[in-house]
Amino acid sequence: MATLLWQGASAQNGGPIRLSACCVTRASKNDKTGDCIQYMVSSEAAPPVDAEAGRDACGGCAFLESKVCYVNKSRLRRAWDSNMRAEVEPMATFAARKRVKRVSHRLGMEGDPGSVPKRVWVTFFDTVVPKRWTSFIHNWRERTDEQGTRYPAADPWFAQFSMASVDSVEERTAAKALGFRTARVATAPVELQKGEIVCPAIARDDVTCASCGLCNGRAFGKRTTVKDIVFPAHGNGASKVDAAVAAAEVRNA
Repeated sequence: MATLLWQGASAQNGGPIRLSACCVTRASKNDKTGDCIQYMVSSEAAPPVDAEAGRDACGGCAFLESKVCYVNKSRLRRAWDSNMRAEVEPMATFAARKRVKRVSHRLGMEGDPGSVPKRVWVTFFDTVVPKRWTSFIHNWRERTDEQGTRYPAADPWFAQFSMASVDSVEERTAAKALGFRTARVATAPVELQKGEIVCPAIARDDVTCASCGLCNGRAFGKRTTVKDIVFPAHGNGASKVDAAVAAAEVRNA
């Protein structure tokens, strides 16, 4: 059963969205992430597999309609159904749960955390005070979707706890100028830039997102030695990544 933490208007387009937490009472079965509480940002209009409704939660992400998103959205129907039946749980009540205090938090199982208003995340971090988390936002910059709809950039404040998901070396440069650490998707052959490493949970079999914790934005403060992360494109959509990024670069120029 999903735990609903907030519902309201998307910061992307004003559509109705929900922020919910899954795996609150049981361990996560995701081998790559390890045991995390998994957070989902989703539209109330339709399940995540619906790309049009998905704009409420994902904005102008280049990977939504091109079907190269790393999230297998067809597997989220059950979680979405549970989310739609849930009543909002006060953040303080949620924060008092034993697992919430003990395990890592993955703030992007589905949807862009930047779709949720800043004030909600301020309350989350002040109340839950997670010891370890991962978070990525794609709307660190203004983006335009395939229909020409523009989605506003999130407040650079998000850099405190979230990585900027970037689609190219050029985007990485722009995101870092705004104060973000970055997480870049790269196609083969992967060429690392200065200050980047391949995701440890991909490079090593003995590491998970829960045990690593590097993808937490500026949580390490102003230390310049903390690396940015590169995710080699993989899965069925890997061959479509370059085309999707190229098309998005034209729209967002």
